[in-house]
Amino acid sequence: MVLAKELESARNLQPFNHIFRQHTVNGELRWVHCRSMPEQKEDGSLWWDGVILDITAQKQIEEELIRAREVAEVANQAKSAFLANMSHELRTPLNAVLGFAQILSRDLTLTPQQQNQIQSIRRGGEYLLTLINDILDLAKIEAGRFELIPETWNTEGFFRELEQMFRIRAEQKGILFHCETVGQLPYTLHCDDKRLRQILINLLG
Repeated sequence: MVLAKELESARNLQPFNHIFRQHTVNGELRWVHCRSMPEQKEDGSLWWDGVILDITAQKQIEEELIRAREVAEVANQAKSAFLANMSHELRTPLNAVLGFAQILSRDLTLTPQQQNQIQSIRRGGEYLLTLINDILDLAKIEAGRFELIPETWNTEGFFRELEQMFRIRAEQKGILFHCETVGQLPYTLHCDDKRLRQILINLLG
């Protein structure tokens, strides 16, 4: 291949610019970058003017970078598979907890205090489920497959749920939690409520 390019350059009197491997006089194999220009003299002889650069070190660095990238890609794929499997393993029992909490909440014989306790279980379970989904979202972001899903939803119920969630967590730590709106909130918003909830939870948490 190198010889063919050299012959073509000589035939057309065009610059020769090629990277190839070549054995040195002591038998060592090196990467070289050859750049030259053929020139035909009056007597018909062909002369070459140019330089040959030893780029073996550069090539070794490039090969190491390629290997490092391949290792990183394999590790990233293993991580994504682990996160997906872990999500499934955690989601299954958590859905069972949420399902039983929903069944218990339908019991008309429960006292208001018991109902509040069941709702606390439900909200806590949903929060854990959100955290699991966050882990999967991180994997999607790294893979460039993350998408927002905007919808129109009611703001009152949204902020009430967040307030109740953080009030319970604050009370457990002996912290007084107070939520107050400034101005008039719009009745509905059109955005990805799940992502907005994640942002507010991260800010308040």
